[in-house]
Amino acid sequence: MSEEGLTHFFKRWNWIMHQSLSRKIMNLKTKCYFLVGYQLGSLVLLILSGIIWEAYSNDYVMFIAMMVFIVSSCIAIYKLYVNSTCPQCEKSFFYKGDNPANLGFSIYTHKCTNCGYKLNKGE
Repeated sequence: MSEEGLTHFFKRWNWIMHQSLSRKIMNLKTKCYFLVGYQLGSLVLLILSGIIWEAYSNDYVMFIAMMVFIVSSCIAIYKLYVNSTCPQCEKSFFYKGDNPANLGFSIYTHKCTNCGYKLNKGE
């Protein structure tokens, strides 16, 4: 392979790796926004179902609201586990030491809980 062909290959490889890293960073940012939105939405859902339950004394409303809350909690936890490795340290971005009981503030700060890598706005 000529030197020019090798240079083109490495430029192309760097471009592909940068695209992969950008996609991973956008995926992590999307998960952060999803979890914050879920937290706000679940609060609104529980408050509204409590108001309806008090107003109409309908036991089914509270049961349905709690089931929706439990199912959406399971979906949120699953989304945090799947493909959420840090681009720098290759450990879990959200959990410190891969322990699900130790969820840091990385969903708000956009920093890795293990190494402190920050997701930049421009990436």
